[in-house]
Amino acid sequence: MANSKLTTYLILIICSCFTVPSTAKTSTLVQEIKQQSQVQDKEPFVGVNLGTDVSDLLSATDLVSFLQVQKISHIRLYDANQDILKALAKTKIRVIISVPNNQLLAIGSSNTTAASWIDRYVVAYYPETLITGIAVGDEVLTTVPSSAPLLLPAIQSLYGALVAANLHTQIKVSTPHAASIILDTFPPSQAYFNQSLTSVMVPLLQFLSRTDSPLMMNLYPYYVFMENKGVVPLDNSLFKPLTPSKEMVDPNTLLHYTNVLDAMIDAAYVSMKNLNVTDVVVLVTESGWPSKGDSKEPYATKDNADTYNSNLIKHVLDRSGTPLHPEITSSVYIYELFNEDLRSPPVSEANWGLFYSNSTPVYLLHVSGSGTFLANDTTNQTFCIAMDGIDSKTLQTALDWACGPGRANCSEIQPGESCYQPNNVKNHASYAFDSYYQMEGKASGSCDFKGVAMITTTDPSHGSCVFPGSKMVSNKTRTVLNSTEVSGAAESLKHDSPLWIPFCTYVAVSGADETSAEPCTIPNCNSRAVFSVFKVEKTKQMQDSKFVVYSFIACILFLGVNGESPYRFFTLKVTHGDIYPLGVKQKGILINGQFPGPTIDAVTNDNLIIHVYNYLNVPFLISWNGVQQRRNSWQDGVLGTNCPIRPGKNFTYVLQVKDQIGTFFYFPSLFFHKAAGGYGSIRIWSRPKIPVPFPTPAGDFTVLAGDWYKRNHYVLRRYLESGHSLPFPDGLVINGRGWNGYTFTVDPGRTYRFRVSNVGISTSINFRIQSHKLKLIEVEGSHTLQNTYHSFDIHLGQSYSFLVTADQAPQDYYVVASSRFTPRVLTTTAILHYSNSRKGVSGLIPWAPTFQIAPSLMQARSIRWNLTASGPRPNPQGSYHYGMITPSRTIMLANSAPYINGKQRYAVNGVSYVPPDTPLKLADYFKIPGVFNLGSIPTRPPSGNNAYLQTSVMAADFREYVEIVFQNWENTVQSWHIDGYSFFVVGMDGGQWTPDSRRSYNLIDAVSRCTTQVYPRSWTAIYMALDNVGMWNIRSENWARQYLGQQFYLRVYSPANSWRDEYPIPKHALLCGRARGRRTRPL
Repeated sequence: MANSKLTTYLILIICSCFTVPSTAKTSTLVQEIKQQSQVQDKEPFVGVNLGTDVSDLLSATDLVSFLQVQKISHIRLYDANQDILKALAKTKIRVIISVPNNQLLAIGSSNTTAASWIDRYVVAYYPETLITGIAVGDEVLTTVPSSAPLLLPAIQSLYGALVAANLHTQIKVSTPHAASIILDTFPPSQAYFNQSLTSVMVPLLQFLSRTDSPLMMNLYPYYVFMENKGVVPLDNSLFKPLTPSKEMVDPNTLLHYTNVLDAMIDAAYVSMKNLNVTDVVVLVTESGWPSKGDSKEPYATKDNADTYNSNLIKHVLDRSGTPLHPEITSSVYIYELFNEDLRSPPVSEANWGLFYSNSTPVYLLHVSGSGTFLANDTTNQTFCIAMDGIDSKTLQTALDWACGPGRANCSEIQPGESCYQPNNVKNHASYAFDSYYQMEGKASGSCDFKGVAMITTTDPSHGSCVFPGSKMVSNKTRTVLNSTEVSGAAESLKHDSPLWIPFCTYVAVSGADETSAEPCTIPNCNSRAVFSVFKVEKTKQMQDSKFVVYSFIACILFLGVNGESPYRFFTLKVTHGDIYPLGVKQKGILINGQFPGPTIDAVTNDNLIIHVYNYLNVPFLISWNGVQQRRNSWQDGVLGTNCPIRPGKNFTYVLQVKDQIGTFFYFPSLFFHKAAGGYGSIRIWSRPKIPVPFPTPAGDFTVLAGDWYKRNHYVLRRYLESGHSLPFPDGLVINGRGWNGYTFTVDPGRTYRFRVSNVGISTSINFRIQSHKLKLIEVEGSHTLQNTYHSFDIHLGQSYSFLVTADQAPQDYYVVASSRFTPRVLTTTAILHYSNSRKGVSGLIPWAPTFQIAPSLMQARSIRWNLTASGPRPNPQGSYHYGMITPSRTIMLANSAPYINGKQRYAVNGVSYVPPDTPLKLADYFKIPGVFNLGSIPTRPPSGNNAYLQTSVMAADFREYVEIVFQNWENTVQSWHIDGYSFFVVGMDGGQWTPDSRRSYNLIDAVSRCTTQVYPRSWTAIYMALDNVGMWNIRSENWARQYLGQQFYLRVYSPANSWRDEYPIPKHALLCGRARGRRTRPL
């Protein structure tokens, strides 16, 4: 079978699951089997091809038993062997059966023959045998081109017979193609089908589109490498890690290809798109690598075959997708299960199998941790356990570290859990050691614990106690920190969906609402793009949307030629997962399997296309703390501007970091999700030719620090909703970890940038590094005078950058965060590790202020703007001489903590915000009455202590220049944030603000930022140019106060109704509440 693949492919095709949704009303047995197999049907899988040119092939019964032992759930037959089909009954193994090439004439010329074939090979066995597809012929267009005219008639006849049997939605019909039908395959963006085949391919692809069937492709990077040695690196063909310089780059899209198969897949998608077909997915029906060859095939070796197939399996089961379509991971059938020793030369033709005919493995695959496919992987099974003869006290110390700072999962050794018995230190330590060892990826040095642990190949599991490294846990669906596996909750969301059809486009179907379509994406022209998913109700919608796609692409190309700012593409997959920030298992929110989430890097003025996929079981939104969204509050990601992303759905944020630099972060803005994680760093870099006021640092570190609760976020939310205040936090974390859980490695004598953000929900923190000084260089996008500090207060929602020079003796030092202004001081540490250090941390944790306000106030006043620094300037109307502009009015905002209807609430100027049923921005755009009223919050605090619930919106005019005074009469520090703006912090002091307070204002070099603190019984004043039209959230960064009403929206209005002042509603905007069913706008 593989011999026919000897053609010139340089890089081509595949992507996406072969789904088999069903809407037919069949027997109860059919429905039961379909429900049981829903998970497997809708997730990417690895299957195997079953060739039968084997001298001693197993009997059908033994063959199926072997498949079950090997945990192989998908196979492809090259015929419709009835013995095998019968043996597969009730096994849940899914099978594609085939029509051999020599039967095309009979089936393609007679509907009766096709119906008879379906009756004999499908109806007779389905549903007891899970037939999922029919492969009509094999590489017909290239191996038997004379039969090409019969191919589509045969496919249509078989499909018609399936329709008659009411099986056409369960069983898909297609035909496998050789990769050589695609020409000019690299770069993928230039690929196209052989034009001599157009008359066949166009109607065939239209059929596949109409019937939701896949394009079957046989793809062999082995032959690509063999025919292009010296051009295509071997490592690229084998999925091996590459340095950036060795990655293949498509010059038209700037996409980086780290392996040949992904490029082949994307070439196939581009080829289909060139024929106006964008809704057909690719199923790889053959791919593999020979383990033996003759003298002309020196790369056909067991090692290379092992490497290719092991990495292929991991690539599929990791759901990696392709650079062009990262959200569509293709399922692949490996060629093949057994070596077919009866095949003709060359030698490699008989050596593509994973097993010999006697069922012994040809080589041992290295696929540990990549799911449950194949049981011939016996490698890499190592465990970490406590050594014999170690005293209990020493073991207990190591056990405490593993379950505490080490963040090992120790839940199974708690009383009543499966590994609690035998209840002794050695048993518990062994479990904790192995949990840490497996969590660290079995890294060198991760099984030491100061000499009390050892590595063993013997599985220490016993009874019902299953150790983390045991293969017995591989069948459990779980999500863990830094795992690529999706949680069970996320799985169920996807499996409950009706028919899904991939569709590559930028905007949703015209007139889309929440019941007809979901947002999509644009083609990637830089780093990553997404093959979005639509719930399609009408074929016409997809046809109409093609015009939208091509029009948008034409616009992008035109703008690119005219020097538009670069585009950067990001994909954020939101899932639940187990996390252990304080050593206790919690249900956290992961972004791309990580906590904290991945860093978003951008350069001034870049356009960011951020695809967010919600795999939670509740709605979700991400907001971008500090990104100003110039003219574009549509993308702010808070409930007042955006509809939530529903479970199992996606949304694409389109942002521009216009005239910005600096340090910011993103976070989940709904349902108290922020207490479960889901946050990550945003770094906006200056343009390369714009000088910055400090030498280029040797490295750039992100520090996401803040308070943390051991209680799950939904428990905390219930506290608040029941009318109570939050309890005191349980601890602090740095980058998601507790005591000494994170390490920053530096080289002696070099200087590094530390970007520090307080991502907590309730407390200010103090940040410091033992024996090192902090040189302040940037505050939320503004370069500052470079003052030096020993420690620094960072309030909720604030971000700072410091330069730290590694100028001390080579050892490890504490990186410390501690709470400020709290009745009990919480402290956590990370490690600053000198690369040549041989000594761990020592000495006392450095002291810092705790409850004292005066030092913090003086420090805040010392922060000044660097007027000589180059770079973007905030608020152009008042950037350079903000102090010379007289504000048009003063707005005073006073926080309070009233009880309303017997429950704790928080308020601004006596109004406690309640969210409406429709986002304010949508209600404003569509002029929906009754959602909010302008002026529903006063611009000054009222007299008295009365407070009430209201959807509060304050009116403001575009280009106003206002003074805002935050007045705090409570005994706690307040932290205020304003979306869409930077403002100048001109003054802060204790007591009541009065007009005379202006005498103390800094009207020369006040720093411009987006978040400011207000000390207890004090005030803070800011100047702000209202130069950004939109609906903007002004809120407390104390998340309990924000959740219970200490926020409102500022509607900055321009009567011009011009794109110059504000962007129009996005075509793909989600519509909900009273806006559901309305149309956004024409393109």
